[in-house]
Amino acid sequence: MSSGHTRIESDLQTIGDILKADFKYRVPPHQRNFAWSLEEVEQLWNDISDAMSDDLPEYFLGTIVVQEDREGKTRNIIDGQQRLATLAMFFAAIRTVYSENNDERANEVYGDYLGVKDRRTRLTDSRLTLNEVNEPIFQKLVIDNATDKDFDGVIKHKGETPSNILLSKVAQFIRIAVRNKAKADKKIETFLIELEEFVRDRIVVILVRVDDDADAYLIFETLNDRGLDLSISDLLKNYIFSKAGNRLDVVKKQWQEMVIILGTQDQTQFLRHYWLSKYGVVREKDLYKEMKKKFSSQNAVLRLMTELRDVAEKYAAISAIDHALWKGYGTSVRRDLETLQLFSLSQFRPLLLAALDTLDENEIAKVIHIIVVVSLRYSIIGSLGTGNIEKAYSDISISVRDKKANTAAKIFAGLKNIYPDDSRFLADFGLKNITKAKLARYILAAVADKIQGSKELGVLEDEKLVNLEHIMPKTRSNDWMKAAADIEEYNENVNRLGNMTLIERDKNHAIDNASFSKKKNDAFCSSDIKITKDLCSRKDWTIADINKRQIEFAKTAVSIWNLPY
Repeated sequence: MSSGHTRIESDLQTIGDILKADFKYRVPPHQRNFAWSLEEVEQLWNDISDAMSDDLPEYFLGTIVVQEDREGKTRNIIDGQQRLATLAMFFAAIRTVYSENNDERANEVYGDYLGVKDRRTRLTDSRLTLNEVNEPIFQKLVIDNATDKDFDGVIKHKGETPSNILLSKVAQFIRIAVRNKAKADKKIETFLIELEEFVRDRIVVILVRVDDDADAYLIFETLNDRGLDLSISDLLKNYIFSKAGNRLDVVKKQWQEMVIILGTQDQTQFLRHYWLSKYGVVREKDLYKEMKKKFSSQNAVLRLMTELRDVAEKYAAISAIDHALWKGYGTSVRRDLETLQLFSLSQFRPLLLAALDTLDENEIAKVIHIIVVVSLRYSIIGSLGTGNIEKAYSDISISVRDKKANTAAKIFAGLKNIYPDDSRFLADFGLKNITKAKLARYILAAVADKIQGSKELGVLEDEKLVNLEHIMPKTRSNDWMKAAADIEEYNENVNRLGNMTLIERDKNHAIDNASFSKKKNDAFCSSDIKITKDLCSRKDWTIADINKRQIEFAKTAVSIWNLPY
C-alpha cells in the first residue's frame, strides 16, 4: 500500500518473524499504558491451549502497526503493544520454566525472543521496551526473569500504578499457567517446545510498517480510513498532539496524567461519557469525527486537553469509593457508590460528571441515590434496553450544566421516562432470575432487612457470617424430583429470588443438596433471619411456593427502591 509520499506496507507475519527480526520494538513514551485484563489474557491462554490440542495451522491475533526508523534498527509501536507485550510474557514464562529445570534452552529462548544483540557493541538489550510508566516493571518482571516474590511485591505495593499492578498480575498468571501445564505434561520440555513453536510459528498478525519520516499523527487516520481497528482514544490523542504546536510537551504531559488517573478504565468510554455529559448522544464510531469538528483549532484543543485532565479525576472517583473526592460525604453515599459498582453499569456516568461540576454535596448525594434506584428498577430488575437510558442521562446532564435541572427533584423529573412505575416494577421483580451471587445477596439482604425491621443489613451482607442459600438446590437431586414438572422448569426457577434465602453460616453447614424437610429442621427453623425462619411454616417447596414468596418480596422491594419526588 502507499499514500502519497508516505510508504505503508503490510503483510501477514508470525510472531516469530516479528520478534526474531533484528529490530528493537519500542512503545513511544506517551502511548497508553498496558491495559489487557486478566479475563482477556485467560481467554487468550485458553484459545492457545485449544488451538494446540486441535493442531490448528494458525491463530490470527489482529494487526500490529509499527513505524520504522531510517537506520532500520528500531520499530516504534503505533498500535498493538498489548498483544506484543503479552506474547513476550509467554516466551518469558517458557524461559522461566526451562531455567527452573536447569535446562540451557532458557538462554536460547531469551536470545531468540526477548533480547537482541547490538552488532556494534555486542551487548544484549531488551527487544521490547514499553512506555515510561510500564517499562521499569516490565523489565524487572518479564525480561529479567523475576522471582515469584517479586510479582507479589509489585502487586501488593500500595503506591504502584493500576496499570503496573495489572501487568504484574497478567505476567504472573501466564507464568503459573505455563508452569502448571508443563508439570501436568508427561515431559516438561516436550510441552515447552510445543508451546514455543505454536506461539512462534502459528500465531499470526498483519504487520503494518510505515516510514519513519511519515507524519505520525496522520498515520492513524490513514490506517483507520482503510479499515484497521484503531481505538478512538488513540485517534483522538494523535489528533490533539498534531494540533498542539509549540505546546506539545505540555499536552503530552496532560494526556499522560489523564491516562495514569484513569488507570485500567476504558479511555474511549471515558471520552464518550465526557461528550454525552456535555454535548449529547453520539455513537462510538462517530465520536472521533464529532470531536475533531468541535475542537478544530489549537486553542480549542488546548482547552479540551486541560478539561479532559481535570474530568478524569472525577471520572476515576465514580468507581473508587475511597477516592479523596468523597471524603466529605456520608456513609450512605459510599454505600450507594458501592452498589453502583456491584451493578456494573456505566450509562449514568455522564449525569454524575455533570452533577459533580455544578451541584453542591447535598444535591449530589441525592442524585447518586436517584441513580441507584433508577438503575435497579430499569436495568437490574427490568433488564430494559440501553438506548433509552443513555439518551435520558445525556439529555438531563446537559440540562444540569445549563442550570435548568439544578435540584435532585428536577433531575428525577427528567428521568421519569426511564423509571418503571410501581406496577411495572412489581411485575418485573415477581419474575426475576438473578444468577450473580453478590447481586442476589444485595437485593435479598435489603428485602430481609426491611421485613426484619432491623438495622442488620451489614450483617446480612457479610459472607463470613451469612450464606446465600438456594432453597431448591442448583443441582437437582432425587429429593427434589417433585419440586418441578421437569428439569427445564426446575432450571428456569432455581435462580429466582423467591428460591433464595440467607442463612447463618454455622447453620448452613452440610445442608447443601439436602431435602426441604432436612433443610427446615437442621437450619431454617432455628435461624434468626425472619425470611428464613418463615420457611419453617411451609410444608413443602415447589414452583408455586417460589412464585408466592417472590411476589411477597416484590411488594417489599417496591417500598425499598422508591423515590420521594
